[in-house]
Amino acid sequence: MNHFAILFSSKRNVVSALLVLLFSSSMSFGQDICPGADVEIATQSFSFSPSELVVDAGMTVGWVNFAGLHDVNGIASSITGASFNNPEAFSIGAMSGNAEGVCLGTFTFTIPGLYNYDCSIGSHAASGMVANITVMGVVTGCTDSLACNYDITATEDDDSCEFAEPGYDCDGNCVIDLDEDGICDTCLEYDTIVVDCACDFFDPATFTVFLIDIDEDNCIFYEDCYCECYNDADGDGICDENETSGCMNADACNYNVNSTEDDDSCVFIGDACDDEDESTVDDIIQEDCACAGTSTSIVDELEDLSVMIFPNPATSTLTITLNKKAILQVFDTTGKLVDETGVVSSWVLNVSDWEKGLYTVKTQEGKTHKFIVE
Repeated sequence: MNHFAILFSSKRNVVSALLVLLFSSSMSFGQDICPGADVEIATQSFSFSPSELVVDAGMTVGWVNFAGLHDVNGIASSITGASFNNPEAFSIGAMSGNAEGVCLGTFTFTIPGLYNYDCSIGSHAASGMVANITVMGVVTGCTDSLACNYDITATEDDDSCEFAEPGYDCDGNCVIDLDEDGICDTCLEYDTIVVDCACDFFDPATFTVFLIDIDEDNCIFYEDCYCECYNDADGDGICDENETSGCMNADACNYNVNSTEDDDSCVFIGDACDDEDESTVDDIIQEDCACAGTSTSIVDELEDLSVMIFPNPATSTLTITLNKKAILQVFDTTGKLVDETGVVSSWVLNVSDWEKGLYTVKTQEGKTHKFIVE
């Protein structure tokens, strides 16, 4: 006869589902010998099988007798006489069994706890016919370990599970930000676009740096890249091999829009220069950015230069006229250069914002003339 018992369990570590099959050459019985039982325990000789059982609260246990006279005593120990102190006392009266199995009776356990019991017939308990049943309370809650409110003690799911939003943890903190842009990656699926910079192909002075860029709004995952210089001593983003020296001041006559490194070569209007003409002196950069000087023939003619200044004293506008072209300079009483001209034959000055006082006009030949600003 096949002796069997089904061990039901909860989700906890101490609980497991076990089908215990006890094989014997002389006895067998079918299931549901005890009507209404969720699990059955075999009694025979001097044993309960299984001797340890775990069930959930509300389950009904049945005892099937296959041989001999047995009972179920869950009140007090037949060995010591001391109370079992079970959460709830239970007992099933004595009955003889047979090879087909006789149902001693059933008991429904509703109060969680440990229940000890034995067979009180003769010396059965003293011979080892003792057993226990652990009744687990039913705990409802969320049983999904991925949920924010997962309850490890829950034995029955109550559809209360709550889950974090995609990209966030249960506390609302962003946990997925692959491109580290401060925007949480919340898309469940992404379209992937791969960018190939091929930096070393287009410019051997550079190498490719790969990075991740995510368009969170449109759920696009970019495997992006940019080019980095092998050598960039000044850190301006232009590889040393590609640097171009020249004048970088847009106000200069020789401004080079393609220059990446300023080499202090800028030339400005009024700067001294050499027009490589031995017949000129005082060469300077002109308004058209050409280098030109004053012809020495003009200098010779300045021996006869005459200067007329009017009005003198002046309050707003002062006019200086020459009978020949010359270069003029104006100095204040401290010898500071106030203004100067190129080669002119007439010069009109606005002196309305000049400080009042005596000024000196000096010609290129060194002759001086005085005027007053009031």
